[in-house]
Amino acid sequence: MEREFHLVKDLPLGLSPLFVWKDDQIKGLISLLNLALRLVTLLETQVRQGLEHVHETIAGLYEGQLTRTTQQSTGKRILHAFTRAHMTLTHPTVGAMSGWHLKPLSPLHEQLLWYLRLPPSLYTALAYNSS
Repeated sequence: MEREFHLVKDLPLGLSPLFVWKDDQIKGLISLLNLALRLVTLLETQVRQGLEHVHETIAGLYEGQLTRTTQQSTGKRILHAFTRAHMTLTHPTVGAMSGWHLKPLSPLHEQLLWYLRLPPSLYTALAYNSS
């Protein structure tokens, strides 16, 4: 008895090839990709509308061209900006004292959060919730 399987290659999410054996797995993968596409579209739309509303451009979304500005940001560039952020949460201990330290957000990331209508406390709360 041969088993039929589908090989999903080169997904745009940077995933390795997946072996999908069953129809419900295919449906689940499609649902997951649909959800990811909707999220990226929402990010892109929110930032573009925010930039249009205040009649501004944003710089720092193009890797290697940090001074290049745009008003038509893409969801992929927004996500790449956050992956390049080097966000660091450390737990320094000096004697009996210890605490959490979170590297501050750059102005670009604060601006992106503002356009996404997300409070900066979403990021800063990581230090408080790590205890």
